[in-house]
Amino acid sequence: MATTLNKIDGKSKTKYWIIDGLDKDFIEYAPMFGEEINKGGLSTSQIRNFYGEVIKMRAYEWSVKIEQSFILLKPKLAYATKRANKQGLNDLKTILDEGIDAVLEGNIQQKQTRFENFCNLFEAIIAYHRANGGK
Repeated sequence: MATTLNKIDGKSKTKYWIIDGLDKDFIEYAPMFGEEINKGGLSTSQIRNFYGEVIKMRAYEWSVKIEQSFILLKPKLAYATKRANKQGLNDLKTILDEGIDAVLEGNIQQKQTRFENFCNLFEAIIAYHRANGGK
């Protein structure tokens, strides 16, 4: 799995990026990860649905309804990953699953902040995926 890039283990660091906010390691990791998932065959259309759902959730304050929709991203990602059978989507799923878990571990106020960090992380990964030729 391509989650350790340039000595930064994205899978283990994702929890900290979600809890504490994005940092220098993330800014170093994200461009390489975007390139890696692009090489792994991930297409923009494969992530558009998930990102679209996250953006819709971002328009509201954290609530039970938003949390339920957010939790459902994990099985939707699992299904899409199995269906597409692309390494890039599998790598993205690994990072997003870690991020989802980190958001859900907090109390209600922490969840709102962590969700914002999750959105920022996801947005940056998509941007670097596109910057590296993702279509």
